[in-house]
Amino acid sequence: MQKIYALAAAAAISAMTFGAYAIEFTVSPAPGEVDALPATVEITFPEYASVTKGSMNGKIGTFTIPGGTTGSINSKSFSGNTMTATVANADKQTEPGDYVFTIKPSGMYQFKLVDADGNSTKFTGEFSFTYTIKGAQGGEDNPEDDAVKYDITLKSTTPKLTPYDAEMYDFNGGLQLSFNAYQLGCTEEAIVTLEGPGYFQTAPLAFNYTSNGWTGDITNFKAAIAASPVYNGNYTLTIPQGVIGDEEWMADHTKGHANAAINLAWTVEGAKEVGEDFVDHSLGVVKVTPATGFASNLGTFTFTFNKDVYFAEGTTLHLGASADATGNTYPGSDATVERVDSKTVKVVYNNPAPLSRGEYQMNIPENTFWANADFTGASNAALVYKWNQRNSVTVLSSVPEADAKLAEIPAGFVFSLTLAEGNIEKIGSVSISFVGVDTTDENASDKTLANTTVSEFDGNTVAWTIPAAIALQEGWSYSFEITFNSSEATGSQCLANYSVPVVYDETVGVGSIELENGARVIYNLNGIRVDEDNLPAGLYIVNGRKVVVK
Repeated sequence: MQKIYALAAAAAISAMTFGAYAIEFTVSPAPGEVDALPATVEITFPEYASVTKGSMNGKIGTFTIPGGTTGSINSKSFSGNTMTATVANADKQTEPGDYVFTIKPSGMYQFKLVDADGNSTKFTGEFSFTYTIKGAQGGEDNPEDDAVKYDITLKSTTPKLTPYDAEMYDFNGGLQLSFNAYQLGCTEEAIVTLEGPGYFQTAPLAFNYTSNGWTGDITNFKAAIAASPVYNGNYTLTIPQGVIGDEEWMADHTKGHANAAINLAWTVEGAKEVGEDFVDHSLGVVKVTPATGFASNLGTFTFTFNKDVYFAEGTTLHLGASADATGNTYPGSDATVERVDSKTVKVVYNNPAPLSRGEYQMNIPENTFWANADFTGASNAALVYKWNQRNSVTVLSSVPEADAKLAEIPAGFVFSLTLAEGNIEKIGSVSISFVGVDTTDENASDKTLANTTVSEFDGNTVAWTIPAAIALQEGWSYSFEITFNSSEATGSQCLANYSVPVVYDETVGVGSIELENGARVIYNLNGIRVDEDNLPAGLYIVNGRKVVVK
């Protein structure tokens, strides 16, 4: 993995002056102690309307490296009253110590400051500030402090947030966040929070499969932000420390590289101005359970807000198939909102029919929830949450077990599945097929060798007695394929699929085959069940496997 370094939090320092010029400016990232030298520096002139470049972009200053040599600082872009400068070879400057930045443009690289009346002033002076790479203070190293390097940082966003133009962009397609290292992963705590005037949104990070998530030396994540900013002004994006990391860190959170806390200040332009018609939608959701994305057994949801939350008695929401953008299709039932505590509500899906596999979404209309008991002040923006329902049936064990070695399926063999408590009530029927495919023939397709539908169950057990023997062959792949269907009259709604693969093998020792509870089921080659004690020598089927008794 390439070497990567972290920047200090992107926060402006106290206003400074250009020496005798007494012109205020701020610098971001803040000068002071840092983990690594910043690759770009933003210099803002709050008293001026804009800053413009000279006749060319180029060298506007230098930085002094510990030991006395210098590097260059170049102008890159100008936006409003902010100038962005690049620090040449910042990633190669790793020596602990003081790095003194001196901004002193000259000639065609001088920049101009323009006030609110359009008057411009060419800057001809100089000013300095210092970054100190940690480790220069001496003392003993602490191995525990060095175990995890918090040096993964946010490299860019799509759409661009600095600044964000509301006339050009929205978050309908989500917010992509690109980080400065390859093959990163994230935890469930990797939550992006966006805040601004009348605005509060959170969303978990997910690997962006639709945008070549690993590209060169970056990893792309996506956050499904539910609503876009409405008002112009200053906003922040935050991500907590230690929720994104490399492969080593994902395997062991005491090693490898992880992200430093991210605090990105950004502005919104091209939207509405805050005025008398201001609508405060700063009441937002900070946690959803189950988390959006892949989930199992959807039915009860909890939403935790950033403030105390109030809602009208009898409030309901709707969970529906996300193929319908309104979320108001199958299964067509509302979900009741109940209070858990001052900041948390529970949403209970009312239809007893379990959901089939597929994508579902819940729409929360704006102004459903309020921060005050009299339904005034902050309320929620319109929100949409999506889940992908995975298997909603839990199989505890099977006979035969997965990858069991078999020579044939004898007549009268009982295939069975034991399900977790509460699962059988969901099921109306179970479709079971025993299929095989000739792996030596590249054009071969699956062949169904036997199949049935089971609609009567013994407790938590699904069982199928196979009526006729099935001989297995060398070079074939076999499996039991199972589909669990809903118990409600909603058509053939699939709750879950399950597979039990088996492996061809002519002989296996009888003593090594055990059923749960220690019992063995033994058949002779005529399909007649026989007692284990005092078996004559010969071939038998023990728990679905052909074995030799000598």
